Amino acid sequence: MDRTLETTETSFDVIEAIQDLEGATLSELRDRMDLPKSTLYYHLNTLERRGYLIKERGEYNVGLKFLVHGQYARTRRPEFELARESTSRLANQLNENADFSVEEHGQLMVIHHVVGESAKHGFQLGQAENMPTTAAGKAILAEYPRSRVEEIVAEHGFEGTDRAPTSVGELLDRLETVRERGFAVNDEEWVEGLCAMSGAVTHPDGSVLGALSVMLPSFRFDEETMESYALPLRESIDRLEGRLESQYRSE
Repeated sequence: MDRTLETTETSFDVIEAIQDLEGATLSELRDRMDLPKSTLYYHLNTLERRGYLIKERGEYNVGLKFLVHGQYARTRRPEFELARESTSRLANQLNENADFSVEEHGQLMVIHHVVGESAKHGFQLGQAENMPTTAAGKAILAEYPRSRVEEIVAEHGFEGTDRAPTSVGELLDRLETVRERGFAVNDEEWVEGLCAMSGAVTHPDGSVLGALSVMLPSFRFDEETMESYALPLRESIDRLEGRLESQYRSE
């Protein structure tokens, strides 16, 4: 296992605890983290002085400085901007939620999300999601070699509803269906009441950039809907991959 610095790990644990608690006092964090008061105070004071935490009326919360890093991460590659445009176009075309996700450290990260006119719920950008139980995750995994799929499952396991796969063998069968169908489906595997369709977006060299998805509530998800949404989804992916190829040719 790679070595890590314990003090850095603790600082990130503090940040994540504050976000989970939606703001916390020093005593609330002590109860949550079981750290000495002095140790916790030094971490809080350092993070506050660097601008990553704010303190209001005795309560600590996550600072807006993280937006600088998040925005940089979303725009550091020109391909991500092309993906943003494709996500917006697909959402407007189908009047549904659409997003673009990438794999990072074996988890699915949503970097662009657009809420369509008939959609009601949005997703939190940057939220890490389980790959084997999401449509975008399965779309990406279907492009990976079996060894990489097994590595991701070994590290992150399976999370989701009782419809989610529970073994590598079951997941591999579902990934084969993705390849045969041409897109991945999430039929309430990740969250009850939510379904999705997704397809992988690849670079000209065949490597995976991410996955473009459309999401809708389960009561509107059936075979007819899948058939009607499959073509717009495929066309959006083809258009994005065409723009990626043009971009690489011009470099």
